[in-house]
Amino acid sequence: MDPRDAALRHPHAPSWTFESEVNHAIDEGVDWIWRQFDAKTDHWGAWYDHKEGPSSLALLTILKGSLDRKDPRIEKALDWITTQPLLFTYGVAITMMAVEAYYSPLDPGKRFKPGEIADKDIAAKITPRHKKWIEEAASWLLSKQRDNYWAYPSG
Repeated sequence: MDPRDAALRHPHAPSWTFESEVNHAIDEGVDWIWRQFDAKTDHWGAWYDHKEGPSSLALLTILKGSLDRKDPRIEKALDWITTQPLLFTYGVAITMMAVEAYYSPLDPGKRFKPGEIADKDIAAKITPRHKKWIEEAASWLLSKQRDNYWAYPSG
């Protein structure tokens, strides 16, 4: 039962604020995405060539919508997406965003400190393997750039 339903029926229950409604919707969305996760393969399903794209987008959504970084599925999914071949600009770019989100500070207020560059926090925490992957992915993306744009869906 949705706790908001009970609150609506009980005359003395506190009303939900807009912020609590938004947080509830985010939590439900994150829960739904986790239910789609395939624990046998450590990623979200895709039945076509762009397998890392949907998994990276799902992981990015979870990382942006949750404060939990200790769930072992997160690291398994991160490991899976960063071991996929660099084939498609969309998948590589979304995977880079997921890696960045994983290492970003959880408190949005700590992301940009006055006079500092936001990625200083990431540089101190990123593993050598993920740093190498990011460097290779960035180089690969730059190699696919043509006339100031990237081909879609492939490089």
